[in-house]
Amino acid sequence: MLKNIKQYAITILIIFVILIINVMAYFQYSSNIGEQLKNQTNMHLQAIIDETVECLNIKMEERLETYKALATFIGTLDQVEPAIIEKALSNQSDMAGYREYDIVDSNGVGLVNKGSKDYNQDANYGKALGGKSVMEEMVDEYGSIKGINYYLPIVKNEKVVGVFVAASTLEQFTTYMDISEISQYGNVFIVKQDGTLLSRGYGLDEVDNIEMILGNDKSTSKLVNSMQSRKSGYIAYNSGDAKRYLCYAKTDFNKWYMISIVPASSIDVSNEDITNEGVVFFFEIAVLTVVLMIYLIRMVVNESKGNQLNKKRYYIVSKYSDSIVIDYSEEKDTMYCNEKWKEIFGYEPDKDNLRQDITRYIADGDKERYSQIVDVLVKEKEFVKFQAAIKDVNGTPVSCIFKLFALKNRRGKVLKILGVIEPCSQNL
Repeated sequence: MLKNIKQYAITILIIFVILIINVMAYFQYSSNIGEQLKNQTNMHLQAIIDETVECLNIKMEERLETYKALATFIGTLDQVEPAIIEKALSNQSDMAGYREYDIVDSNGVGLVNKGSKDYNQDANYGKALGGKSVMEEMVDEYGSIKGINYYLPIVKNEKVVGVFVAASTLEQFTTYMDISEISQYGNVFIVKQDGTLLSRGYGLDEVDNIEMILGNDKSTSKLVNSMQSRKSGYIAYNSGDAKRYLCYAKTDFNKWYMISIVPASSIDVSNEDITNEGVVFFFEIAVLTVVLMIYLIRMVVNESKGNQLNKKRYYIVSKYSDSIVIDYSEEKDTMYCNEKWKEIFGYEPDKDNLRQDITRYIADGDKERYSQIVDVLVKEKEFVKFQAAIKDVNGTPVSCIFKLFALKNRRGKVLKILGVIEPCSQNL
């Protein structure tokens, strides 16, 4: 059966090559689509990051501008009357979003009714006195962030004469930044570079670090490391329906970062169609392969049965024939011969190792002529008929008629030589 399969080796090889090419083509197509979807996701997320951080920068700039306007208002007053200032600033507290304020003179001393606090050791006061507007987190004695402080220079006649200081809670900071307005893609937070929260959403009063929101130490660590090494980017965490993208970008203020937690379902393009196509494709390939294999096996089995039947016919003909029938295999160097050889010549010929001396049974006078005719059969013809003598068991030449048929492959190489030998008394 293996011999029969060899006849179809090229066909089988071509079929498998076609199958492999189709599979590789599908995987290449799937890979290209996957890469395009990945690039599309990257572009979409980067657009979200850029848009969100830009909106956030504008919001924080607006906060500073609000407090600058109050500092400018104070600078327009000819004389700072505590009662007038307190009334004006108290009226503005809800609108501007602060809970405490102070006005510090150029000597670093605050309002009397605010306790005449000394700000000379406050670095942010020094920056504001130098003309810089400052927005900085307020840290208590335990290192916890309790709010946001603002330091704005008070200018009169183009000269800084004091500093307006305002303080807001993190809740006020979040509310007046109107972060919910820019959270259309996902929850947005303002954090320090180490993940400490500066903005608080609804129900997050007791949450002070992004880790408490994510609930994943590895994702938090990866996010913090990314913020410390890059200005913007994103990382993915969780999987399936819970998959999220943690988008981050450095703001224009301090080392504060924007973090937006975006559901992957709103970003990722569904690859369900590609997956379904892949399932259908592999099902078709499997069915095609099974059909082809059944077809090939059927062909091989049918041919094998046919060969067996031919062998039976060949055996019957050779067994009951009055002529000598030979079947020589060039590849195996073996020869089959029916019983007529022994009946006529009185001995059985060798069954193998015939190539070295094929003329051992030919009478001496016919050996050269026999070799020449067989050589012509091998190289040029498919059939020859000639007369030559074969030695019997006593060495007596017996004249015979040889009819030899050469079975060759497509390249002309001899595979077998089939022959009929008939004893005779007449020359050709």
